[in-house]
Amino acid sequence: MRVYYFDDAGDRAQRTDKDPWFVLGGFGIDAEEIPLLNQLVRNTSSKYGLDLDYPREIKFYHIGKSGHGKNPNKRNWMVDAGLTNMRQRRALGLSVMRHGIYLPSVRVISVAVDRRKLPDGESPVLPAVKLLLDRVQMDLQDFSTSGFVLMDEENAVDKDLRESLRKGSGLIKKYTRIHDTIAFMPSEESPGIQVADLVAGGIARYQNTSDPGFARVIWPRMRHRNGIQAGYGIKLYPNNPWVVSPPEQLTPWPQFDRDVHEFEFQARGQTIQWSPDGRPSSVWQVIQVPSV
Repeated sequence: MRVYYFDDAGDRAQRTDKDPWFVLGGFGIDAEEIPLLNQLVRNTSSKYGLDLDYPREIKFYHIGKSGHGKNPNKRNWMVDAGLTNMRQRRALGLSVMRHGIYLPSVRVISVAVDRRKLPDGESPVLPAVKLLLDRVQMDLQDFSTSGFVLMDEENAVDKDLRESLRKGSGLIKKYTRIHDTIAFMPSEESPGIQVADLVAGGIARYQNTSDPGFARVIWPRMRHRNGIQAGYGIKLYPNNPWVVSPPEQLTPWPQFDRDVHEFEFQARGQTIQWSPDGRPSSVWQVIQVPSV
């Protein structure tokens, strides 16, 4: 049995030139690894001095947002907890995501919709879900099993998707290996959804701003065929241009990346040294996901 956690990133408006890519992203994992996933997310957060007691949760949105905004119910609790340095919050997000998606059975799956190219009146949500479920079905076939799909519950903004499913749109009916329907779960109650939020946010960040930091961690865990992620692990809609893999880390490392890297290793109780050519003494091991 496999379980799939997904979340979205980006505006759901139909057409825009600012941050045009809407992303649904997340991962599949064997059910028996979920307790370890939950433990890793909580343990990693605690190394940064953060306890994920309800309703606290890890969200990509909070990483770059230093202020609290006008809504008192949407305070950036990471800042309240002492992570006032954005580079430290970014390190936290990378650490949590890295530990979550590097479990052996994890395969990342994502769909990115270019809202500039949608017909008038078309929402990015439904085509993204259909393409996402296509890849879930294929992943389940790879593992010769069946599974459940969980998505972050966002109440009113999920109305179009929920209504489509209730009317028997065929989104689920044709997927013989997916049990029941899409289940919606509050992200603050699910470490898996929180990791999916980081995956979706990281891919959206890469597509919209060319920031490769999170994408470099995600790409090795992307579902693929013979090393090709495009179409298998990540799908671009509507014209499916070739997916550009994130570039390798520059040398010498920029100061921003150095600071984030040092925060990650400090959370593990380790110190980084830098060589004269700007390389760190330790880097994270990259574990490529095998083809099934």
